Amino acid sequence: MKAVCSYRGIGAEHGKYIDACDALAYAMLRCGITWEPSGDFIPDCQHEFEDALVDWFYSSNWEPVRMEDMP
Repeated sequence: MKAVCSYRGIGAEHGKYIDACDALAYAMLRCGITWEPSGDFIPDCQHEFEDALVDWFYSSNWEPVRMEDMP
């Protein structure tokens, strides 16, 4: 599977485009999530959570745009 370069909003998000490099920050902002490392902080879990959040957030009102889809 080719890498996603951006997400194009559909439905309620119509007209929005989010670059893949900004996808996590935008999803966290919209969900009200912030990272505040503590003594129990486990970096491996952070990466796993970030990947899951991006997959979940962009699974409904967003369409992934891959490089081969670009005009």
